[in-house]
Amino acid sequence: MPNKNIIVKEISDYSEIEKIILKFKDTFFLRAITKDTYRDVFIKKHLENGHFLAEFHNDIPVGFLSFYCNDTENKKAFITSLSLSDELGFLKGKTLMRLLKNGYQIAASKGMQTVGLEVESNNYKAIKLYKHFGFEFVQSSDEKTRLMEIQLNKLKQVAI
Repeated sequence: MPNKNIIVKEISDYSEIEKIILKFKDTFFLRAITKDTYRDVFIKKHLENGHFLAEFHNDIPVGFLSFYCNDTENKKAFITSLSLSDELGFLKGKTLMRLLKNGYQIAASKGMQTVGLEVESNNYKAIKLYKHFGFEFVQSSDEKTRLMEIQLNKLKQVAI
C-alpha cells in the first residue's frame, strides 16, 4: 500500500467547505446542512464566527470537524459538526484524534478552557468514542441528546 499524504488544515474558503460538506451528504447526522438553505447559513456562520477543520488523505477529504470558540464568558468551545468517512475503517479513531487535537489547539489559543458537544442519546458508538477521548457527560439537553465536555487542562499529550 502506498504511503498516504495526511494533512489536517483549517478551511476558510466557502466553496471548499461546501465541497467537503457535500462529500458527506449521505451521513445521517449531516442531512440538514446538506440542504441548500441550511448549508449556506452553516458555512457563512462558520466563516464569520467558527472554525472548520478537515483531514485529507492524498488531497481527498476523509473527515471534518466544525466548532465555535465564541463563548468567551464561560471560555467554552462547542463542536457543532463532525463527520468521518466510512472508507477509513479502523483509521477513524486516528483521524478523529488528529482533528480533535488541532481543534483543541485552536480553542486553547482563543482562551477556551472547555470543549463541549451534543450527542444523540442512542448513538452508543459515538458516546463510547467520545468517552475514550476524555469527554464526560455534563447534563442532558433532553431525552434525545446528551451534552459532553472535556477540560483542556486535563488533556494528556498523545503522540500522533
